[in-house]
Amino acid sequence: MSGVVPNTVSGWARLANVTRPLLMRLRLRAYLPLVLIPCAACAHNPPDPAELRLDVATGYGARITAGTPTGDYAGEDWWRAFDDQTLDALVAEALVANHDLEVAAARLRAADALVGVARADGRPSLDATAGTSRRRQNFIGFPIPGGDEEVLSSTTSVHDVGLAASWEVDLWGRIAAGTYARSAERDAAAWDLAGARLGIVARVARAWFIVRERRLQVELTERTLVSFEASERWIADRYEAGLSPPLDLRLARVEVENSRADLELLRDAYGRARRALEVLLGRYPEGAVESPGPLTAPPPPVPVGLPSELVARRPDLVAAELRARAADARIDEARAFLYPRFALTADAGRSSEALDDLLDGDFSVWGFVARLSAPIYSGGRRTAAIDGRAAERDGALAAFASVVLAAFGEVEDALASETIIARRAESLGRATAEAAAAESLADEQYRGGLVDVQTVLDARRRRFATEALWIAAQRRRLELRVDLHLALGGGFEAPAAVGEEEGQP
Repeated sequence: MSGVVPNTVSGWARLANVTRPLLMRLRLRAYLPLVLIPCAACAHNPPDPAELRLDVATGYGARITAGTPTGDYAGEDWWRAFDDQTLDALVAEALVANHDLEVAAARLRAADALVGVARADGRPSLDATAGTSRRRQNFIGFPIPGGDEEVLSSTTSVHDVGLAASWEVDLWGRIAAGTYARSAERDAAAWDLAGARLGIVARVARAWFIVRERRLQVELTERTLVSFEASERWIADRYEAGLSPPLDLRLARVEVENSRADLELLRDAYGRARRALEVLLGRYPEGAVESPGPLTAPPPPVPVGLPSELVARRPDLVAAELRARAADARIDEARAFLYPRFALTADAGRSSEALDDLLDGDFSVWGFVARLSAPIYSGGRRTAAIDGRAAERDGALAAFASVVLAAFGEVEDALASETIIARRAESLGRATAEAAAAESLADEQYRGGLVDVQTVLDARRRRFATEALWIAAQRRRLELRVDLHLALGGGFEAPAAVGEEEGQP
């Protein structure tokens, strides 16, 4: 797709416009922008999306906000658009108790700790030491007065205390690049957590809609079973009176037993759906969730002209870009190992054969060393490390491009399917009403001897099947709206924590 999107095209097609500014930050053979590194600031060329071999739409778009999402970001409470208080309570419970979120949160804490480790590499270190040693030495061959067989020996004890300090001067930005990479990976983990929260909300919403739909299907099958049982009794009375053949009675009994079998399957599915929801809520899966009332009414229509920037705030897309940035910084870190390293070390303390002398300044010792080391030959290890980091960067960029395309595909699928399913649900609603009227008419005509029992049973099965499809279509319509929110990364308005980066063109 290329060129400016025409005004006549639906506003949803404009979502693809964000591809260009997102991919403009990628290039398989160039670097993503890095922060300034002390003594070795890096300037990178702007990436060229043509190298990704993608057709890119022109037009306005959005920048991804790198950094850590604020608060409990999950798309600004988009699930409240369904106007379901029970769903609101279930989501609140899941966001607190779901164990998958605890795993993502633990990964974020681990990534944050690694940032602290990386930062510490660029700071001086100070170690305190204390020790004692005892040594005995024999002097073989020395004459000893008073005896020829005795060996001269000496036993000494040495006690010492001291401080040792060291600091590597980051001349080429190796430590700064590693710290930047760790920070980007930490921010990516934060967005992974935001994505996990978004995913959990979507899964809870879907599971809740499935629970309600399964309960409605159970209730429909129960009503259908009651209807078939009533027909069986009425046909049995006619058979006893000689008004109906035995075939009519047997056909009626077949429908009764089939309905009972269907009911058992649906009850099992209903129990499984409730237990699956309870697992998401962090509860023991005992199938105790209650789901009274009908399915939630369809949410309001999607706003016309939805801004394409919304796709750019998807947590998985932001995390993918941050990992590409981190991988690029790793190249600079690996390249810095080719250059000389300059380190300062110093130590000071006191050493004596007597503990009391450790307080005496006459026994003080100290040392200061400035060391410059430069690699000469490593068998190609360092250049291979650079090549490996470059390959990892290329893979991260390709993953970013894949996420971008997947985002647009998911949005387009959700939009197209929601329109189709909405029309399908409306048609099935009308068909359900017609099927109910046909069932009533067939029953009336059978009683009057105008049609056979097969017509009545067919009409009843058709009404049951049509209503079951209508209930399923209603649930699917709600699920597709959830899919759209998930594809857009939340609600239809960008949250305050996400926007264009300052200083970005």
